[in-house]
Amino acid sequence: MRNWLVALGVLLAVPALGAVAVQQSVESLARGSDAVVRGTVTKRSAHWEGGRIFTDVEVQVAEVWRGRTPAKVTVSVPGGEVGKLGQWVPGAPSFADAEDVALFLTRGAGAGRYGVTGLALGKFSLAGQTAKPNLAGMETLAQPLAAGERGAEPMPLAELRRRVKEAR
Repeated sequence: MRNWLVALGVLLAVPALGAVAVQQSVESLARGSDAVVRGTVTKRSAHWEGGRIFTDVEVQVAEVWRGRTPAKVTVSVPGGEVGKLGQWVPGAPSFADAEDVALFLTRGAGAGRYGVTGLALGKFSLAGQTAKPNLAGMETLAQPLAAGERGAEPMPLAELRRRVKEAR
């Protein structure tokens, strides 16, 4: 009985995290992306695909910082709600209507369709002149970054834009 209580205590003391990711720099995310854009979420819709829920997020592109995209892109992310049923996918980025975002994009199936590079690491919410990834529920494992590079973390919008454009 005592061993069971000790094991329960250990389990309860460990924080529940949804996902684990290796730390990446803004520059490495940019290098690994087909495009990086700033834009505004105009529409979200969830659907079933192969027994899983995906949410398609339509983004009106305001600026292209890297690569080429159409004026409007559709980003597909795992998880969402269809009717009364929802699925949450650890590490997947979430979006709000009319949200101003910077996105690191990887081409998906179909013209104008993309995924987010690095999941939550590749989506920054923009508020005023600040860019911030939402890494809640995600543990980031430390990894040395290349000299002069900066991790995917809150920073001034101008710095994020500059780092993306200068990534080699």
